[in-house]
Amino acid sequence: MLRKSFAALTMVVVMAACKSGAPMKASDGGVATSAHVAQESHPDLWMLPRAPEKVPDPWIPYEVEKRMGAEWCPEDAGDDSGRTRYGGLNRPCIGLLPRHLAEVLIAIPTEHIFLPVEARAGQARRSQPYLALPGYGDRPDFMANVDILEGIMLRSFEGNSPSDAVYLVVGPFRCIDDDPLVAREGEYVLETEACHAAHAETRLYKWTETGALREVTSDYLPAPTLTPAEKVLTEPFRPHLSVAKLDYVPVMRWTIFLKDSSPPGREDDHDYDPVPMPDWVPESKRLDHKLHLGFVVWNGKDFEIRQRVPGALWLVPYCNSLRPDRSCRGGGVIPDGYDDPFVDEVRESPVNAGNSFFL
Repeated sequence: MLRKSFAALTMVVVMAACKSGAPMKASDGGVATSAHVAQESHPDLWMLPRAPEKVPDPWIPYEVEKRMGAEWCPEDAGDDSGRTRYGGLNRPCIGLLPRHLAEVLIAIPTEHIFLPVEARAGQARRSQPYLALPGYGDRPDFMANVDILEGIMLRSFEGNSPSDAVYLVVGPFRCIDDDPLVAREGEYVLETEACHAAHAETRLYKWTETGALREVTSDYLPAPTLTPAEKVLTEPFRPHLSVAKLDYVPVMRWTIFLKDSSPPGREDDHDYDPVPMPDWVPESKRLDHKLHLGFVVWNGKDFEIRQRVPGALWLVPYCNSLRPDRSCRGGGVIPDGYDDPFVDEVRESPVNAGNSFFL
């Protein structure tokens, strides 16, 4: 029996987005306009550092953050103190946010995220855990976790041109006030007029040519599909999008739990006890007590679903030379084998700038 609460699992964050149409385009001028609009509304953003316009070559861990004035970076691989895991990021620096990430945080419409603009602006002017990452663009990718309630995660995905950049935000987008059956575990207690409590949800945003920040989740995020038999096998669960590796690579993953084997009427707080994996489920979807629904990989222009990825895109925990960590299994040496059946090989992501390791 798996020691997981059934009630907690039924609260898994989901994205019911489906990919439709071509991604929205924005000119380079739109990106510049968006920054101008955000700064006009919140002049205090002048204090935030600008990201470098070029990715360092070769890539040196923490060089970008230190150039931007980070207050502290965990450069000692042996440091395993609590602050090296701060904000849900592995070994982040602490410092003022890159200005373009703060502009996204502030520009999200209040009716989407339910948090007042001034509350977001206030935290944007405080030091937060963040990381610079090599990506597809001239400018590095960045990821941060802003200390508001349960935390708001932001991650930029730079593209082949500045207008390709997309921003992922995980925050209190799903109001649960009118859903009395939903588990309250992990809720954001907002207590605003529009929403009292919400659950986290993942959304994508992009600047338009007119300088507005627009939600583009359904345009960019490919949603998994389930057969009727798979829906019966996994109800009441819904697909879960894992963002656990985003502080290393531009890759997410869709999975879904098998249904609980408990008889109807059993208390919701019992331990999760999944049904056995049926013989008819193909090997291409078997993943312990879950179905594997595909990796979501940023390609510099869009997100695409892949059935399999190389080890450089789905790393062994803590094992990456971008940020050395003594917690890497095998005494700091990446093991030859890996127990994920959908990861083809295991090797470190190159430290040098460039995007060949994303292909």
